[in-house]
Amino acid sequence: MTAENIIALVIFAFVAMVMIVIGIYQINQKAPVGFYTGEKAPSKEEITDVRAWNVKHGLMWITYGLLIIIGYVGGFLSKNVIIELAFVIVCDVWPIILMMVYHSYLCKQYRRK
Repeated sequence: MTAENIIALVIFAFVAMVMIVIGIYQINQKAPVGFYTGEKAPSKEEITDVRAWNVKHGLMWITYGLLIIIGYVGGFLSKNVIIELAFVIVCDVWPIILMMVYHSYLCKQYRRK
């Protein structure tokens, strides 16, 4: 393992742990959580089931953290630049888009009309 691999591992592991900690924090909150996009978190009165809202948002962030780790390991083991790039796109970039779509779905499902 080269020095650049170790540095990359430390960076990816740190970012993944931040995402996982965000998820755990959100799951344990009593008030509705936000999505961290600059959007203000909804009030309790705006959400039909605060616990489910928080758990689903928290699990989304935990999953993203785990995907970051999987993306690094898969890219590292591949030894092919194209496959490495594919792992980064599939595990690190594409989930951000899916998270935005899932958050919109959760808003439709749990926000009072």
